[in-house]
Amino acid sequence: GKKKKKKKKKNEKIEAIEKEIQSAEDAMNSKLEVADEIMDKALRYLESTPAKTQNVESAAECLRFLNRGKDSKGRDLRLTPEERLMIINHAPEAPVVIHSIIEKFESRYSDSEDYVIEDIMNSSKKYLR
Repeated sequence: GKKKKKKKKKNEKIEAIEKEIQSAEDAMNSKLEVADEIMDKALRYLESTPAKTQNVESAAECLRFLNRGKDSKGRDLRLTPEERLMIINHAPEAPVVIHSIIEKFESRYSDSEDYVIEDIMNSSKKYLR
């Protein structure tokens, strides 16, 4: 009687816990599959960009340069984190690309600050190609 009922309840609880665990594992596996798919798509995209020739060390070195916020002569670059990332992703070779990366370039930089374009192109050439 009582022992069988207790054992049956215990088994039911164990089964419920096992189902919860299985459900959580299934959800986790599903999320991992989605993450793998996103990673594959990102890698395929990057293979079609200048980033395909970059390595972690060179991109990190370029990012360190850009994060300093100053060029080798101590002049201010004033780049946003998003602009720094786009510079690394696009490895700009032409001023027009830099103008498209840096939002409101003309209003943020005066004519005497054209060094920004040169510094970005030089850092791109030095670190990213």
